[in-house]
Amino acid sequence: MASLLLATVASFGLILISVYVFQLINDFRRRLPPGPLPLPLVGNLLSISGGNPHSDTSSTTVEWAMVELLQSRKVMKKVKGELREVLGMKMQVEESDIGQLPYLQAVVKEVLRLHSPVAMTFYRAESTVQVQGYTIPEGTTIILNIWAVHRNADIWDEPDKFKPERFINSESDFFQGKIVS
Repeated sequence: MASLLLATVASFGLILISVYVFQLINDFRRRLPPGPLPLPLVGNLLSISGGNPHSDTSSTTVEWAMVELLQSRKVMKKVKGELREVLGMKMQVEESDIGQLPYLQAVVKEVLRLHSPVAMTFYRAESTVQVQGYTIPEGTTIILNIWAVHRNADIWDEPDKFKPERFINSESDFFQGKIVS
């Protein structure tokens, strides 16, 4: 019981930290002048977290993306090719370009799947429901272990491998059309 309480308190702390980090990022963005930033893509990403000791979540995500790209030359080559094809001679990605960069989007989703900034999250049951023979009363706090879902072999093919292609042409961004039962 004590370990469950400790895990719950730790998870709640992670959520509070994540909310705080997102507030800091939004405050940073509000202080920027209108229009695109005069830095290349990596500079833009690093400027979000650089010099701010409270932005570990964002900087850690960027670091994991860099680690995964450096470990997979094939993926990095595809990302570079897509960026060259879509951006041409432009040196920076603008928000309007994102929709034309499906492979880059898949890479980001795969980084977040493997290296989620939050390991657990909480929900509250809005009504009484039955799940696999168990009754979950209305108002029950439900703890979702995001790390376990993202590494579940019943949901993901080779769940521990970095495979951005799993998000290309899938029916669903995160479950590829599979139902978890």
